[in-house]
Amino acid sequence: MATREPISELTIGGTKYRWSIERYPRYTSEGYFGLRVHVQAANGSRLLVLDFPFEERDHRTMPHHQRPKPSVRELSRQIVGAINAGWEPTSRGRPFVYAVSETASADRDR
Repeated sequence: MATREPISELTIGGTKYRWSIERYPRYTSEGYFGLRVHVQAANGSRLLVLDFPFEERDHRTMPHHQRPKPSVRELSRQIVGAINAGWEPTSRGRPFVYAVSETASADRDR
């Protein structure tokens, strides 16, 4: 059974959010999958799932050996993007899946 990463917190616009890495990059028979992060407002109930695209870091590194950790700045930018796309952290309902575009993830190191 896989162990989960510890839960971290960040604050955006006065609202506290908790986040944790749900899945690291990997390869399966269905193809490559990127980093997946779960985010939830500290007082909210609706889960946000951030799906980052698979990023090939080094041709010698296998995907299941990569353990990237998104920066607080990158997470903040993607949470704001998800809110603009319709995620309401205080609402109830199914998890909101937000697919991070490749151009957005390419800009993350700037």
